[in-house]
Amino acid sequence: MRPKSPKLLLMHGDPHAGPRLVEVLESCGWTVFQTLSPTVAMDIAKRHAPDLILIDVSTPGMDGERLAHSFRADALTCTIPALSVSNGERASDVRESWAVDTISMNTRQAILVAKLKNALRQRVKRPYILIVDDEPDLVEVLSEALSQAGYVVSGASNGMEALEVIRSVHPDVIVLDLDMPLLNGWDFLHQVRAGRGLASSKVIILTGVDQSLEDRQQGLKLGACDYLLKPCDPEEVVRSIEAALEPPEEEE
Repeated sequence: MRPKSPKLLLMHGDPHAGPRLVEVLESCGWTVFQTLSPTVAMDIAKRHAPDLILIDVSTPGMDGERLAHSFRADALTCTIPALSVSNGERASDVRESWAVDTISMNTRQAILVAKLKNALRQRVKRPYILIVDDEPDLVEVLSEALSQAGYVVSGASNGMEALEVIRSVHPDVIVLDLDMPLLNGWDFLHQVRAGRGLASSKVIILTGVDQSLEDRQQGLKLGACDYLLKPCDPEEVVRSIEAALEPPEEEE
């Protein structure tokens, strides 16, 4: 059984940027409902129970604070996280008081999806997994398997993109390939462990069969909690993630 498609309510008034955003979201597996009417938005939220609400604060007349308050005041919609959408880039720590996060129309796809999945993770209270690999088919297969196992998942195509993602979100586990363009897995690990990333994120290396024993030892030395070789059954990746997320045993 395929995991259910996450649903999103989009309140966006830009006739040019809006369709592009919808196209990106739908290509990433989201079901998108659109409206500019607060009354229609409330009706959609009650009938379809979207996982997230995106409110475009750059649309003239769009009162994001009032809209967010109306959703929070209703028993059927009060738990749905709201994110603000703007036309321009803003600092990562600048957002509306009612928004769990903010995104820009110029945000790269991997970061956009990561931000949405991170907001979804906060609602469903499930671990968030970031898959870093330059093989799109593998990312898709693993994403489906991990979603089916109950995790919230997004992908990054190389280490550079992954660094951009983790500046915005906090994955619980990173499944990391080593041989990638722009920034390989080794350099990514060094930067993360040097303090430029999230030292608290668990890392599972998933890489090609030509890696040596020395590579495995080096990966574990850099803080990876497991080292898996391709081709690898997705169920083995699930088991490795489960083990990584287990709380450490308390010393007697």
